[in-house]
Amino acid sequence: MARPHSVGKQRDIRNTNRSWRKFRTNHGYDDWLTFRTFRRTVTTLLDESGVSARLIAAHLRHAQPSITQDTYMQRRIISRTTAKALEKLGPSKGNRAKRRGNVGERS
Repeated sequence: MARPHSVGKQRDIRNTNRSWRKFRTNHGYDDWLTFRTFRRTVTTLLDESGVSARLIAAHLRHAQPSITQDTYMQRRIISRTTAKALEKLGPSKGNRAKRRGNVGERS
């Protein structure tokens, strides 16, 4: 990730990290908020907006769109598909099955 300096050069990573820690402290964020968190969020937002994997890969400076898809995009699709399937089951269906004796009992 580029760290632009005010005169067009790259900033020293120590200065960037110091500024980042100050930002997190001032805004109440814990250590979980990292540069990678932003990178993943941007990728998700671009993907959900219909931007192609090739353009997202170029934005992230990945050599191949497959890197972007394997690292960032594919996981989200799988987890959302799984979540939708689980939502169809609903919490009440599992409880009714237990009450009827169909789940968790041995003969």
